[in-house]
Amino acid sequence: MKRFILVFSLVGLLLPAPAARGQVFFVATVDQSQEPSPTGSQGQGTAWAILASDLSTLTYRVTYANLDSTFTAAHFHVGAPGVSGPVVFPLTFEGTTTSGTWSSVPDSIVRALLQGRLYVNIHSRARPAGEIRGQFNMVSGAGFSISLSGDQENPAVATGSSGTGWAWLDTTGHIRYRATIAGLSDTLTAAHFHSAAPGTSGPVIHPVSFADSTTQDTAATFADSLLVKMLKGGVYLNVHSKAHPGGEIRGQLVQANGIRLVAWLDGLQENPPNSSEATGSAWGKLSQDMSSLTYRATYAQLESTFTASHYHLAPTGGVVHPVTFTGNTAEGIWNNIADTLLLALIKGNLYLNIHSRDFPGGEIRGFLKVAQGLGFTIGLDGSQENPATGTGAMGTGWAVLDSSAARLTYRATVAGLSDEMRAAHFHSGAAGVSGPVVHPVSFDDSTTQGTWTGFPDSILTRLLNGEIYLNVHSATHPGGEIRGSLLIREPLSTDVEPVAGRGIPASFRLEQNYPNPFNPSTAIEFQLARAAHVSLRVFNLLGQEVATLVNDARQAGVYRVTFDASALASGVYFYRLATDNGVIASKKMMLLK
Repeated sequence: MKRFILVFSLVGLLLPAPAARGQVFFVATVDQSQEPSPTGSQGQGTAWAILASDLSTLTYRVTYANLDSTFTAAHFHVGAPGVSGPVVFPLTFEGTTTSGTWSSVPDSIVRALLQGRLYVNIHSRARPAGEIRGQFNMVSGAGFSISLSGDQENPAVATGSSGTGWAWLDTTGHIRYRATIAGLSDTLTAAHFHSAAPGTSGPVIHPVSFADSTTQDTAATFADSLLVKMLKGGVYLNVHSKAHPGGEIRGQLVQANGIRLVAWLDGLQENPPNSSEATGSAWGKLSQDMSSLTYRATYAQLESTFTASHYHLAPTGGVVHPVTFTGNTAEGIWNNIADTLLLALIKGNLYLNIHSRDFPGGEIRGFLKVAQGLGFTIGLDGSQENPATGTGAMGTGWAVLDSSAARLTYRATVAGLSDEMRAAHFHSGAAGVSGPVVHPVSFDDSTTQGTWTGFPDSILTRLLNGEIYLNVHSATHPGGEIRGSLLIREPLSTDVEPVAGRGIPASFRLEQNYPNPFNPSTAIEFQLARAAHVSLRVFNLLGQEVATLVNDARQAGVYRVTFDASALASGVYFYRLATDNGVIASKKMMLLK
């Protein structure tokens, strides 16, 4: 079961390990050079912010040090780099650090954050307009938040000192990091990264040099075994002082954002390359604990019969995990990923290979790469059409919004259409609701790849809310044969299990959830008289999809879904069950907190 936790931290009462892991991670370097008129201040600061999976809750932390004059105030402002803008959220500091949660962040602010237009400004007596400031920028790949305090030392240290830091691991294995500390009780003597779980002490693995209050490095290197420990929360930053030689403050590196991977498959990536006309698209999502990969892939137009598919490790090419396709599409969860393969995923050294009769070594393949921006997944089928089409066609796609939120790169592959493809478009509409065309999409046979720029803020907001979908039209289904929403939100906590001892049901049926009303969990049962691709989705009263509980192929039988709605607000919701056979049922449920 997946669960996302937002943590509110008070300075001096900082929680060590289970910090927030959200959807998008932002970092800021805070200094005088970013003020519209550089101030020449020696002040420095470091900040991070985590946009939660609901895309409306922002957890943040900021530390400053060495202002030239007395601190007076601090705020989040909206403004492009080098441009002053209005205050949008006040910050309350205890000493030199603030940390907290901003709830119900307006869509306009979320857009500004994604577009690089949100900044933190630190005001002082001599610089009332701002002495130092820092623009927030999105981190792609594996980003880590660091919250330093004496509570996390082993044993704990009673100190008024605190600090904020961030780090991220790029696809070459290099680590970029920055941290600012303030208020040490005595002279700083040393700082290091150590290897150990929260609450335990461990050996030094990398020295850290502070220039007064702040440290920064853009190309630190750790051994592969230590990078894996870092990904799994087993590395901390320790700051030693003369009064506390074992460490006065420390902070665990906590993986802070969702990691999504994308791939495009063709014959040119095979070794040796071939001239196959086949193509494919795939995506993957790493779990919160870094132990499993949820994936989906679709291929089309193989030149000979499909025989097998696997994940392989480059450069050796060894098989590391089998992949089962139903028709032209595979989806599943790879559990218990070995540590060495986890790092290979981050570095882009794992590839999906599609084997065929005439190409036993592989006809098409594609390397999974960390999405360099905000990644969206797309799973296309007929059950999502309005009304459902009952087609056997399916597709897989992905999209990546760049760090300026101005450019959406996308790719999708479809297969099994019942007739000739007539058109494809991005439409604006919530799940289960039809909407207008907002951007044309051109397929080259079975695959499309392109870039969408120049969309207005209203489209960006709909994109973030899961209200943009890809629709593929055919001659038989001119209104759309298969479609799939572009999704960024992580699913809410869900368990799906077959109900034993009930036999094969005689009919399709969706039961009322129990208990109802509920808080925060409820069970939903459904029964299938025959095998089908099934989607079970939850919608709010506006028709907006808030969770996908099931979206895969299921054998005939009875299933129970346990839905944990902890991340949702109280209210009335609808859940809708649809199959690729064109059968649909829906019911109402009530969440009371």
